[in-house]
Amino acid sequence: LAIAAQAGAGVSPATVQLVLSAGSVAVHASLPPPDGTPPQSVLAALQGATHLCNTVATLLAAAPPVAALSTGPISVTVTAPPVLNWVPPALSAPAPAPAAGMSAPGVVGAASAPA
Repeated sequence: LAIAAQAGAGVSPATVQLVLSAGSVAVHASLPPPDGTPPQSVLAALQGATHLCNTVATLLAAAPPVAALSTGPISVTVTAPPVLNWVPPALSAPAPAPAAGMSAPGVVGAASAPA
């Protein structure tokens, strides 16, 4: 929730994917940009997130399963800066042109007749 909120308007918490490493000590988060939002703006929002670590730590500490297992204060540190790893969706290629002398499906009068 905190990562989605910091990433900017339109980023849904449901789209944020978290991968926990062994011992749940490292988290890798990834999220796609919302439709119509430049990926660079999401990256800039995350790079400028000065309070994100504190917010995530506070939310984790308040979660009952985490609180039950925790033996000390919870802290969050960014070990690598956010990076843009986004591949734009492929554009569909236009249909190939019909062969010479052939009509395209659904096109009337496209074929040439001998004189």
